[in-house]
Amino acid sequence: MANRNFVFLSDLHLSEGFLEDRRQYHENEDFFYDDVFARFLEHLDDAKIRKGLKYPWRLVVNGDFVDFLQVTTAPDPNNLEEVAAFRESVRVAAARDYADTDLKVGGKEYRLGLSFDAPKSVWKLARVVEGHPVFFKALAVFLAKGNDVVVVKGNHDAEFTYPEVRDYLRRIVDKYARPAEASKNLFFARWFYHEKGLFYAEHGGQYDDSNRYVFFLDPTMTLKGPEQPTLRFPFGSFFVRYFFNRIEASVPFADNLRPQTKALFWVITHKPWFALFELGTFLRFIGNFIQKKILSGFDQLALLDGLRGSPDVLARVAYFFLVPVFALIAASARAEYDKYKSRNFMRMLETEGYSGIIPENGAEPAATGITQLDMLKIYYRSFREGAFSEAREKELATALDKLNPVGKTESPFRGEREAGQLIRGVTATFGKAGERRPVVALGIFKAWRSALTLASAALTVWALSHWIFNVPGPGLILLGGGAAAFLLRGLGREILTRFYDVAPEHYLNKAAQGIVQILGVPHVIFGHTHVAYVHPLERKNDPGPAAQWEANTGSWTPVFDEEMMLRRVGDEFPFVQLITEGKGSANLELLRWNDELGEVQTVRYAGKF
Repeated sequence: MANRNFVFLSDLHLSEGFLEDRRQYHENEDFFYDDVFARFLEHLDDAKIRKGLKYPWRLVVNGDFVDFLQVTTAPDPNNLEEVAAFRESVRVAAARDYADTDLKVGGKEYRLGLSFDAPKSVWKLARVVEGHPVFFKALAVFLAKGNDVVVVKGNHDAEFTYPEVRDYLRRIVDKYARPAEASKNLFFARWFYHEKGLFYAEHGGQYDDSNRYVFFLDPTMTLKGPEQPTLRFPFGSFFVRYFFNRIEASVPFADNLRPQTKALFWVITHKPWFALFELGTFLRFIGNFIQKKILSGFDQLALLDGLRGSPDVLARVAYFFLVPVFALIAASARAEYDKYKSRNFMRMLETEGYSGIIPENGAEPAATGITQLDMLKIYYRSFREGAFSEAREKELATALDKLNPVGKTESPFRGEREAGQLIRGVTATFGKAGERRPVVALGIFKAWRSALTLASAALTVWALSHWIFNVPGPGLILLGGGAAAFLLRGLGREILTRFYDVAPEHYLNKAAQGIVQILGVPHVIFGHTHVAYVHPLERKNDPGPAAQWEANTGSWTPVFDEEMMLRRVGDEFPFVQLITEGKGSANLELLRWNDELGEVQTVRYAGKF
C-alpha cells in the first residue's frame, strides 16, 4: 500500500495554449484554466495541513493529459530557416543529436501537423509547455513539495510511450521546481495504475471501439525503420488528424459539443458554404483512411484475431467469409503484425506483481500488484466480455508457468517464438471462455450510422446551396431526403438495440464489472467520456469488499450539451478523491473545485451512466 492520499482527474486535453505572438489561444485549445489548476494544487497542499494529513498527495492524471493530436503547428518545409530552427529546437528539447534525415518535414505535415515519431512528439510537447507556462510551473511546485504525480496514458497522449517524451517532461519539471530534481516524484503508467485492495485506474479508451489501439502497451510501428518507430492510430485519432482538426480551426467549440455529431449539423446550418467546401476534405480523409487503414492489412489481422473462436454466431459467420477476402490484403502485413503482437505480450509479462507504473526514474514495481494472469484477463476484456471459467484459467496459468518458471529473474521469454506460443494459447483460451462483444452488430450499426450521417449532411448542404447559391437541384426534395436519412439513422439504432446492447455509455460499466471480478478492488476509476459520475457496481456473488464503485473523473474542458449543462454549474472542475492515510481502505468521493469560492464541493449531479 502506497503511503499516499489520492486525487484523480483526467481529460485536460492541453494543446498549444496561449500564443504570445497572436495574443490569443490556439484555435484547437480546449483547456483555458491554468490559473485555476494552480490554485487547485495550492488548495490540496494547504488541505494537507488543515486536515492534519500524515501522508502527501498522489495526483493521478488518468489519461488525455496532453492532446498531441491537436498540436498542428509545423514549420513550412519550403522555408529553410524555419526547418533549421525546428531541427535545432528538437535536438535541444530531446537532448539528442538527431540527424537531419530523422527530422524531415513533409508538405502534408505543414497542413495536418507533424507526424507522431519520438522527436516530433517531443517538439509538440514543447509547444504545449510554451503555451501553458503557469500550468507546468504549478505542477513543478506541487512535486517539489513532496507530492507525487502519476500520468496514465490515454488515447490522445499515447506519445508518452516514448522515453524521450517522458524525459522531456521531467526536465521541464526540474527547470521550474525549486529545489530542482522534483521530477523524481513524476511517474508514468503505460496502461493502468493499480493499488491492490484499493483501486484500479485506467483511462478507458481501450473499451471504446473507435479509440482502441490494437496493442496499447507499445502502440508503435517501425514504419520508418527500427531506429524511428511511429504510432499506429485507431480510427478516432485518425479522424481527428485528417478531418476534425479542420472543422475546429473554423469552429473552435466544435470539440466541446456533446454529442459530437451536433458539431457537424451546426456547421451545416450556420456555415453551409464552409460545410460544402469541407466535403472535399472529408473525401480526402476517406481516401487516406482506405489507404492507410483498410489496405494496410494490419487492422484486418486484428479484426480476424477478435472474431476467431468467438461464440457469437454473427462473428463466426463473418470470420468464415472475411478470411478469404482479407487473405491477399493482409498477407504482406502478417510478419510485421506477429512481431508487433509478440512485442506487446512480452512487454505485458515482463514483471509479476505489476502496479502499472513504468519501472524507471527510481520507481519500483509493486510487490503486490497485478499478476500476469490477471493482466491477460483484463487485456482480453477490452476485446471480449463475460466470465472466465476456472478450468480455462488453469490452462492459461499452466501455459504461463511453462514459459516463465518460478524464480526466473530475466525476461520471461527467450524470443518471439515462445511469445507466439503463449499468444496462440491465450487467444484460444479466451476465445472459448469469453463472450465476444457483438463486433459484427456494432460494425453494422456504425456503418449504417456513418453512411446515413454522411448522406444527411450531403443532401442538406446541397439543399441549402440550392437556395443560397443557386446550385441546381430540387431544394425541398433534397432537404426532405436529408431529414429522412437522419431519421433512418436513429431508427437503425433502435432496431439494433432490440437485439444487442450497443449503447456507448455502458461499455465502461461493463468493463468495471469485469475488473472488480478479476481483482476484487472496491474502486474502478475511468476517464475518457468527459462525464463525471459515481455509482455502485452490481455484485456477482463474488468474494470481496462490501461495496464496489465505478467512478469517472469527467473533464476540465468546456462542455456544450443541454443535459450536461443542467448537471454542471458553469465551469466545473471535477475530480475523485481517496484519503487513505496509509490504511487499506478509503471512501471514494466525487468532488469539484469551486474556484470562485476557493473550496471543494460535491459534484452537483453525479448522474446516470
